[in-house]
Amino acid sequence: MNLTLEKERIIEQLQQVKDVDLLKAVKSLLDFSLKQQIKTNEVEIPEWHKTIVRKRIAHAKKHPETLLSWDDVMNELDS
Repeated sequence: MNLTLEKERIIEQLQQVKDVDLLKAVKSLLDFSLKQQIKTNEVEIPEWHKTIVRKRIAHAKKHPETLLSWDDVMNELDS
């Protein structure tokens, strides 16, 4: 079985579905699968995302004065 081709076929079929309950069931299965992958560390973080996080960490280290405390963030959200 060609996994990529199979995924494309499933996506095409899902785009035709009009049954909301069926879509909810498929979403539940996908959510469950993702949770299982997270529990077993099978989820791979894309390299582009790692790059963004590394840049943000480097910026925070160079410019700690730009960081907000959790209390400041919560106060800002409350106002």
